[in-house]
Formats: sequence, C-alpha cells, structure tokens
Amino acid sequence: MQKLKVHFYVKGDKKKNGVCPIYGKISVGTSSATFSTGKTIQPARWEKTNGLRGVTKLANEESIKNYLQELPRLEKPVKLTP
Repeated sequence: MQKLKVHFYVKGDKKKNGVCPIYGKISVGTSSATFSTGKTIQPARWEKTNGLRGVTKLANEESIKNYLQELPRLEKPVKLTP
C-alpha cells in the first residue's frame, strides 16, 4: 500500500513585499502534485514556528495554520504526475 504524504513549504524565490507564498506538495508513491495555497508568510516567521507546526503568536499565523490543516480534505480531485 502506498502512503499519502502532504508537505508545505515557502517558496523563497517568489518573495514579494517581504512575504513568500506557501506551497503544498501531495505525494503518493512516485507520483506527486504541487500547488499554491494562496497564502503568504514572512520567511522568518515560517522558520520560527517550524513551518507553523510550533507555537504561533500572531493571529494571521493561526488562521493560516488552520487553513493548511483543512487542505488535505480536498474537494476537487488532484491529478498526480509520475
């Protein structure tokens, strides 16, 4: 049985006005799909909160964290590429 993995990361090369977009990657076996979450965060805050897995101190961080936790419950099918 293949494992489903979901990983979030900031894309530093797309930094604009001090914030970077948060991207996600879904993997099943050797297939994967990358997507933009539509959310942004300061790179230093992403690192300080361990990718929002640690303690969040700002209201927008908590909002983004909750949003990312709900994303794996996708309503639309995702096409994975081998």
